[in-house]
Amino acid sequence: MSSTQNVKDTTMDQGFDLIDAAVTKLKRILEGKPEPAFESHEFTRNYTAVYNMCNQKPPNDRSQELYDKYIDHLHVRKLKEKQRRRLVGKENVRPMDNQTNVRAAKDALFFDVQDAMQKLKGLETEYSSSSEEFCYGLGETDEEDESI
Repeated sequence: MSSTQNVKDTTMDQGFDLIDAAVTKLKRILEGKPEPAFESHEFTRNYTAVYNMCNQKPPNDRSQELYDKYIDHLHVRKLKEKQRRRLVGKENVRPMDNQTNVRAAKDALFFDVQDAMQKLKGLETEYSSSSEEFCYGLGETDEEDESI
């Protein structure tokens, strides 16, 4: 995706490619591999892409697809954990090292942020509709009514 392309116009595949690239970069940094730190424009672009993917109006609403991918990720992580538990105790099998645990935690954190953003979207929608009802009579007082 070119740097001049508007992040709001990204397709689901482009958005996932952007997110996957960011996660891959984060993993490389955590593994101690040579990788430059995230710059502010990269962080902003990634956050904006996820936010925009979650805040589209139908038929372009991608929040359900993001949520489904998050759930799939959780299931895969759970299956890997079950497999690891089965293998521990067998000969010639090492338990997961610290880097792998940190990597799994970072992956989970990234997807938890996406889930939190989805919940925030719901709260924002709920708040905006309730605040409109609350502010409907704003500015009118009993004194104004009496003077009429």
